[in-house]
Parts: sequence; structure tokens; C-alpha cells
Amino acid sequence: MQQLVNRYPKSDYADDALYEIGRVRLTMEQEREAAAAYEQLLERYPRSNKARSASLERAMAYRNIHDYAHAIEAYKYTIEHYPASKEAYLAVEGLEAVYVETNRVDEFVAYNKKLEKLHMQVTMKDDSLAYTAAELQHRQGNLDAALTTYLLLSQRVGSPYAEASAMTAAEIYSDRKDYENALTQYRQSLALASKPKNATTAGLAQFQAGGLVMVHFNQKSTSNVADAGRFILANVVGNTGTILTVDTDLPAVAIKKN
Repeated sequence: MQQLVNRYPKSDYADDALYEIGRVRLTMEQEREAAAAYEQLLERYPRSNKARSASLERAMAYRNIHDYAHAIEAYKYTIEHYPASKEAYLAVEGLEAVYVETNRVDEFVAYNKKLEKLHMQVTMKDDSLAYTAAELQHRQGNLDAALTTYLLLSQRVGSPYAEASAMTAAEIYSDRKDYENALTQYRQSLALASKPKNATTAGLAQFQAGGLVMVHFNQKSTSNVADAGRFILANVVGNTGTILTVDTDLPAVAIKKN
């Protein structure tokens, strides 16, 4: 088909041929070759009825091989050349995913302002995107990047992700044996758990309380375990009525509301 395109570039079927070359290359997992075919189509036949699909599939090809720089450029091309089309909205979803995968959520938030001018502004919550990005970084083992975002979210008053972010940050610190910072974050998560609007489940509050006690135990500070109990009583049990039983290597530490 490439020979057909080269020999008859003005043929009514040249754009279709290039499009099919791209699709075949994709099925063969030859993403760069697929992207090259789509680029030829867009350069030579920008008015083709295949151009919108080729533009989107070019971006997808780059994303498949983790060439994020070209994927971002290609997704934006689709959005800005074919605004409000089905392909443009799919490109927005793809672009968001790339920014999340690369922990560059702030750039997508900024780009959303440009989408507004194209009458394509995405309804989104910045905290949701940030938390998703942090989770992805966490799963991939990029703990420093994840921790930075978790700590930021843990300080956002009213965010539905603050409590979970504080707790996860505490776990990371605890695993690193950085007990002082772990304590700070466990206390933060428990303080947030006491807010009625957070609707913390008893199981989650128990897990948080257990983490706080275990950090003190790892520090070999029995007196601080008692302090942790008083903190939990004041900040969680007293406000939520939750009954917590924390199992540790110490004799069973039970924290109950009378």
C-alpha cells in the first residue's frame, strides 16, 4: 500500500491507504511505524475524512510505547484541530491519563483553562487527579514523588483525600523507620477521622489507631503508647463513638468508650 501512496499521491484512495497502513502497523505492535503513517496522512491530506481518527490513533501509538512527549503533543493536536469532536474528547481523556502517569497533574490542570476556550473544559477535581497520580507513583515504587503529593493533600482542609493521604504518608514514613514524621501523619489522619463529614469507617479508624500505637511501640516508648491512647480517645472515640481495639505485640491494648 505504501507503494500505491508513493506512486499515486493524488489518488482519491491515498489517504485511505495510509490510514490502513497505520492500523495494520498497530495490530502488529509496530507503533512508531504506525505513527509515521498517520503523520504522513495528516501532512499530505489534512482534509481527509480519516484525519481525525488518524490524529487520535497517532497519539495512542506514542502512548503505547511510553513516548509521552510525542503522545502529549499528538493528543493536543487532536484536541486543538478537531475541537468538540468525538476524537477530541477521547484525546482529552488520553491526555489526562498521560499527565497522571507521569505525575504532571498540574500541567493538565493548567491546560484545562485552554480547553475552556475551546468550549471543552473538563469537569474535574484537582485533588482527585493529584491523588490518582500519587497512587500510581506509589505502586510504581516512586515513593518520594508519591510522598510529596500525599503530604500536600493531607494539609488541604476539606479535601476528601486528606485523611487517606495522611495515613498513607504515615505508612511510608513508618516503613522507613522515620517514626517522628510517621507519628505526625498518623495523628493528622486520626484528627481528620474525627470530622463527621469524613464519615470514617470503624475499620479504617482502628487501622489508623493501630498504626499510631505501633509507631510508639517501635520507638520502645511505653509511656507514649498511653499518650497515643489518650489522643485517640480525645480525637476519635470521643467524637465518633467508635470502639477501637488495637492489637500489637504489647499485651492487648484496648481503647474503648465507656
